[in-house]
Amino acid sequence: MIVYLINLLVVVVFSSLAMRYANSNNRNQFKGVKANIFFMWIPIISMSYIASIRYWVGTDYGNYKDLFYLASNSDKWFTGDDVLFSASLKLIDNIFHDDKAMFAIYGSLIVVLGVYAIRNISNTFAFSMFLFVAMMFYYSSFNGTRQWFVSMIMFLCYPLYCNKKYKILIPIIIVCYFMHSSVIYYVLVYFIVKNKAWGKVMASVIAGGIAVYLFFAPAIGAFLSMSNSDGRYSTMYGNMLLESGSGANILRLVVACIPVVISFVFYKQLKRTRDDIDILINFSVINMLLMLLATRHWLFARFSIYFDIYNIILIPQFVYIFKEKDRKFVRLLIYILFFFYMYVLLHVDSELLPYKTIYGHYFP
Repeated sequence: MIVYLINLLVVVVFSSLAMRYANSNNRNQFKGVKANIFFMWIPIISMSYIASIRYWVGTDYGNYKDLFYLASNSDKWFTGDDVLFSASLKLIDNIFHDDKAMFAIYGSLIVVLGVYAIRNISNTFAFSMFLFVAMMFYYSSFNGTRQWFVSMIMFLCYPLYCNKKYKILIPIIIVCYFMHSSVIYYVLVYFIVKNKAWGKVMASVIAGGIAVYLFFAPAIGAFLSMSNSDGRYSTMYGNMLLESGSGANILRLVVACIPVVISFVFYKQLKRTRDDIDILINFSVINMLLMLLATRHWLFARFSIYFDIYNIILIPQFVYIFKEKDRKFVRLLIYILFFFYMYVLLHVDSELLPYKTIYGHYFP
């Protein structure tokens, strides 16, 4: 646990310094001051190092070791469904001949992409960096590595989406599809989140999500029967979804619901904070519905990877709901609540503790 706490301290301190020494005239399109590059890279190095040297930390560690050795022992470069990912593993094997390099490379890439995305999207860089760690997104990336890598690419491409630069965005999505084909569901959500928050379209989406939750087995069965029976998600996950499976931690659902409720109650105030606030709220709603379904089966939590990350941009806007004299207290309260959220989940979720390293160190 001490490793994770030190990492959080490094992130908070140096992200704050990155803002303290930032050029106030260097702003992103969302009117946020871009962090100082030098100080920003210190949290990147810290998070990348911790992700790189872990050993059998996270529920997916063994699965990715198996994927690495399948790719390395294959005569073909492009195998399976995610052909670019398998090719990348083959390349890593040819250069380093060690699966530890795979964890180091992908762990570092996820961090770099995520932090640069925050720099380009957030108007409260240090606050969003804290939430990136404390809301468990960084630690969750120890599992579902392929999906987190693709998710961070799409997160970084968010300004392209807002600016309707589809000629650049579409080729990136195609490449991502061959890294992890689940990105297609993210693209489908693109057509939903552009709508007004709390409008008719989103009301229909919420009603549909609740209906699927209430009638889970028949709804999933109908979806699978309508989808291509040879499709990856029908063949790979169809039976799994219909079987009883352990649901996601209920605390994750509670945390997913809170931003949605606040956004509904204080929508008028939030509209003044950012031009893209409707999109951020809608992403949060989609995430809440997926986490609701995840209480039925954990698999839906994997799909939420694409959407819950936007809460680290949305939640800091809640501070501006309050009068200026109360904002420091509200910000401190959010810091405290999410610190305890992280502390609780680290002990019970995703086999993140004890933290073991490739050097043989063991931190309970």
